[in-house]
Amino acid sequence: MRIQLLGSVRAFSAAGVPLKLGGPKQRALLCVLASSPGRPISADTLADAIWGEQLPSQPRRSIATYASNLNRVLDHALASEAGEYRIDVARSAVDTCVFVDAVKAAEQMPDNEGVAARRAALDLWAGPPFHGVETHGIMTAEAVRLEELRLSVLEHVALSDVTLDDPAHHLPEIARLVSDHPTRERLREAHMIGLYRTGRQTEAL
Repeated sequence: MRIQLLGSVRAFSAAGVPLKLGGPKQRALLCVLASSPGRPISADTLADAIWGEQLPSQPRRSIATYASNLNRVLDHALASEAGEYRIDVARSAVDTCVFVDAVKAAEQMPDNEGVAARRAALDLWAGPPFHGVETHGIMTAEAVRLEELRLSVLEHVALSDVTLDDPAHHLPEIARLVSDHPTRERLREAHMIGLYRTGRQTEAL
């Protein structure tokens, strides 16, 4: 099984067949559980992440129904006990976990290998985390954390591109990133270095 949380929330069988995950609240439940595979999460935490302050009249019953439906679709990968739920899949089955683990591993690699590993990690992004699914509570914080980590990786790659690679080749993409994220100082630093190294000192200043 493979679960995609970066971009539209999707899941695929071992054979690569897309699975029918149901409506947005059911997908939100999958987002919460799959973000922490193997870890039990209380029904109250799940309710806060799915509905925020707009709780239905019986949130625990709704969660139980969503979990039961998902369990059938996901080949009984969900488990519940004493008011807690978890999804029993490997971290390697969830793209957000693969991304985080790859970035951490890249920190221990030599420069060229680390940059390549970071690029591969960025390729996992098909869009914003949990796109199309309204989430609250811990999932709002998780989306912010993932986006911040992605920007940090982009900064690291951009600086490597202009110092270790051909800066002229990468300048247009770095300029676009600076335009999209004007307050990110390391992206602006990479842009300035790239301009300087390509003979555009006045623009760099």
